[in-house]
Amino acid sequence: MPSTVTGGFRNADECQDAFYAAMRDGDADAMRRVWLANAGAVCIHPGSLPLQGFDAVLKSWHSILRNGSGIRVRFEPRSRVAIDRIVIHTGLEVIQTGEDTTVAVTVTNIYELTAEGWKMRLHHGAPVQGRPSAPRPLH
Repeated sequence: MPSTVTGGFRNADECQDAFYAAMRDGDADAMRRVWLANAGAVCIHPGSLPLQGFDAVLKSWHSILRNGSGIRVRFEPRSRVAIDRIVIHTGLEVIQTGEDTTVAVTVTNIYELTAEGWKMRLHHGAPVQGRPSAPRPLH
């Protein structure tokens, strides 16, 4: 899998929107455009060991999205922190796995401003035990 990408995004929110759109659309090429294209990219899928580096991360997403049917996912934000060229979003992914069945995954997404624009540096998902509380408005 070659380590080539197109430009980044204008802000971290736009990058995050593209990340979840790629998941919903089952679009591995769109997912490739979201990620930081270097060894600093890290992805930790729920229940898995960390994947380090652009190629390892993209290989995993290609495997997940290979059938092209997408993942029925909704992101519910919990917090947002911006520090210099880094933005950290935490929240819940609510994934519909069946007609009436959902799974909640708590996530941390880290975005970095690069020379190309904003890119995802880290996505960490972990299963939620029990029922998550309702989201509070972000300021």
